[in-house]
Parts: sequence; C-alpha cells; structure tokens
Amino acid sequence: MPYGIIQPPSTLKFHEMSKQELVDYGRWFHASAPERMSQLEDAVQSTRGYESWVATCEPDSLDFLGEWLAAEVRIRPRNKDEIAELQSGTSLLASPSTWT
Repeated sequence: MPYGIIQPPSTLKFHEMSKQELVDYGRWFHASAPERMSQLEDAVQSTRGYESWVATCEPDSLDFLGEWLAAEVRIRPRNKDEIAELQSGTSLLASPSTWT
C-alpha cells in the first residue's frame, strides 16, 4: 500500500505566509497527525517483513521505520529552477541540497 502524499490547505512557502496563516497551518498540521500516522502504519505494515510494525516513537520502532524508509525512498537531482526557488526569499546560511 503506497503512502499517499498529503495536500496541505495552503502554500508551503512559509516565508510568504501571514502570522494567521502560519497559525492555521499549524493547527491543520497537528490535527492531521493521527490520520497520517495511521496511514503510515498501514503503508509500512503492507511491506513484507514489517507486518507487525507499530508507530510507537520508541527507538526500536524508529529504527525499523528508518530501515523501511531507506528501502522505499528514491532520490533524484534537483533541477536549477528547484534550487533557485529554494534560495529565493530566504536567508539560508548553507546552500540547499542538490538532491531531493
């Protein structure tokens, strides 16, 4: 079972959001957490070898989650536009990663 990408109710350009928009986003984020954790458990448990995994936030649970994630996640190089967008409007002390 794939883990579905969540669609936030607003932009993710936090530096452009008003204080009230940030507060509203925070409320939405925290209210969404239980459902997202349930979906994550379903996705992990549907993978052979992880059927009994439970999201307890304990070190052992997180170790298994890290192993699962490493096997599931793919990386790719960011293009120039993506890097430029990350650099614009912020005062990053370090260059953004060239991988996503």
